[in-house]
Amino acid sequence: MTAVHETGKFMINGIINVYKENGYTSFDVVAKLRGILKTKKIGHTGTLDPDATGVLPVCLGKATKLCDIIGDWDKTYEAVLL
Repeated sequence: MTAVHETGKFMINGIINVYKENGYTSFDVVAKLRGILKTKKIGHTGTLDPDATGVLPVCLGKATKLCDIIGDWDKTYEAVLL
């Protein structure tokens, strides 16, 4: 999942499935990972409502090219009514 960039730094390529808790936006998750992984080339495959919890696929490095493709796939949402 890693490759060495021509600058000599490690570049991470791949997809991480992040469990997003409520209260955080998809952008918050990406921004936090950007800081942790020290990378700028990162994106998510679709926005989850801040009140929603669930898996947010996050693409890194060369895998960011897949964001639009994966984002177009059908999604299934489940809800529990109390």
